[in-house]
Amino acid sequence: MEYQNRYTLQQRFFIAAWQECYQSTVLTQRKFRQKFGRGVPVPVANTIKNIHRKAAKTGTLTDDPRSGRPRSSGSEENLGQLSQSMAKDPHLSVRARSRETDIPRESVRRLLRNDLQAYPYRPKILQALSDEDKAMRQAFCEDMSVILDHDLTFLEQLVFTDEANFHLNGTVNRHNCRYWATENPNFITTEPLHSPHTTVWAGVWAGGFIGPFFHDQTVNGHRYLGMLENDVLPVLQNIEAFREGQMWWQQDGAPPHWYRPARDFLDNHFPERWIGRSAPLAWPARSPDLTACDYWLWGHLKQLVYRRQPDSLEKLKISIQAAFAEVTNDVRQRAIAQFDSRVRLCAEKNGDHIE
Repeated sequence: MEYQNRYTLQQRFFIAAWQECYQSTVLTQRKFRQKFGRGVPVPVANTIKNIHRKAAKTGTLTDDPRSGRPRSSGSEENLGQLSQSMAKDPHLSVRARSRETDIPRESVRRLLRNDLQAYPYRPKILQALSDEDKAMRQAFCEDMSVILDHDLTFLEQLVFTDEANFHLNGTVNRHNCRYWATENPNFITTEPLHSPHTTVWAGVWAGGFIGPFFHDQTVNGHRYLGMLENDVLPVLQNIEAFREGQMWWQQDGAPPHWYRPARDFLDNHFPERWIGRSAPLAWPARSPDLTACDYWLWGHLKQLVYRRQPDSLEKLKISIQAAFAEVTNDVRQRAIAQFDSRVRLCAEKNGDHIE
């Protein structure tokens, strides 16, 4: 991959240094954006790896002389046309963009991928936020920012909890849904509605995972309470932070979570230390972008699970358990640490979406 005319020697130096330090292309991309701003295209993962590999292997960050024919003025003109076309309407398919620019389809595809480093991404579906939703999100994030500033250990004691459906058929046909861009906008997807599935509940905190626990029936308030009493509590009782009354509990406003006996359970075991609907600290509705389970855990696990292609519910559950075991402490703690920056950004945006 070429990056001779795309990144300066200074930018390549920082790319190589960050990748060496963090061993993470995602963190390198984040640091790059923070330092150089949104006006400079963020390097894709392969570019980061190539720059890092070249620096480690040869000790240089300069490009090798380019082989082959020099780029023609026609190619440069086509690149300019495609750049303008993509900025005007990123949703056009390769076929439609070829018709619009009068550039052959295969040339459009090659120039988009190889020269503009643009790739087709599927759209993210976000829940609409009312003015009241935004006000509640802003208030929660401002309060949480104060808590995080006052108690530097708070995030180490907070347990994020949630349920997610894992379908046996984890593949969704997204062929006709694309968004061409040089940087992944992190679009999410939907799941099949009627394929066999299991519901997984889990809690994640800086110290590890609670669960996973499986539900093959619809999770209602009674079943949720039974899980808290019979499965979750024995695990919590082995955690020092819980025994010493330092652990916090977070859950969203799903109907089973609002079951009165379940809330009584949390009042008893997390007095004034739980976050949720009608909780001591109210969780704002429609805020999956603020809980580590939604903005990180489930997506990360599904990538690991469906890589194994389980062909039965039993194998699906085994694959889910194996995926939990694969998550390293470092990855989990970095994901949880994002909560701090997310609540502050949400407050800055007056409660609007941060994705």
